[in-house]
Amino acid sequence: MISGAEGLALRAGNEISHTAAKRASAFLESVSKGVGEALGGVFADKLNFRRFRNLIPIVLEAKRLLAENGLTVHEIPLKVIHPLLEAASLEEDPDLQELWANLLANAADSRQQVTVTTQYASILRELKPSDARFFQYYVEEYKEPKTGSHREATTAAAYRAGLARRQVGTVGRWMGYESEEAMRDGEKNIALAIDTLCRVGLMQKISQVEAIDSRQIAELVERLVKGNAIGTLKIDTELTPGPTQLGVAFLEAVQAPTP
Repeated sequence: MISGAEGLALRAGNEISHTAAKRASAFLESVSKGVGEALGGVFADKLNFRRFRNLIPIVLEAKRLLAENGLTVHEIPLKVIHPLLEAASLEEDPDLQELWANLLANAADSRQQVTVTTQYASILRELKPSDARFFQYYVEEYKEPKTGSHREATTAAAYRAGLARRQVGTVGRWMGYESEEAMRDGEKNIALAIDTLCRVGLMQKISQVEAIDSRQIAELVERLVKGNAIGTLKIDTELTPGPTQLGVAFLEAVQAPTP
């Protein structure tokens, strides 16, 4: 009997390898009984063959990751596998397809060392490749900062993610940016990425003390000694971005499983 996935491959003709589709279908059947038939409803018309082509390499990569590490699979709950596959089928970027494959592999891993929830598919489908790269690099910088401030750590992560451009080997007027225009573009891209990551719950902005003027402290102490009325002490604060617990768990779920 031809499953939904195999039938789509046959109708798509040469656009999809029948062998690849059959292997992908067999893997999906092993992690969720009847999912091939269920997918037939999602990819029913010819327009959606494009989505099916996106899904094949994702499924096969998840299968490869598990097999290479000698891991067995278990049945994935329908409420997890269905939105995951439907969202993954819309992704055409190779870097994000790799994250979808990792997410599927972790969901299928019988050890269940990494929890995969229905929320993760909704989050991943909202991210651009640069958002995902920036978040991964930011968490690395956040855990082990190599610079003197979170602002500099954010900038370093943005360089690595391709959100900001700098002139290699120079740190000048614009904190290593190659020009003032590049600085403005970089800061705009960073702000947009952080806003997206905060919106999907991977990051949050926390108010932190930025600086206290030592002269203000000296003046306040002097007034206290003289018995004068206490004035106000101005404390500068800034909203510093940081990963949420959800963000850390999500990042773990989109990394490739290990033995």
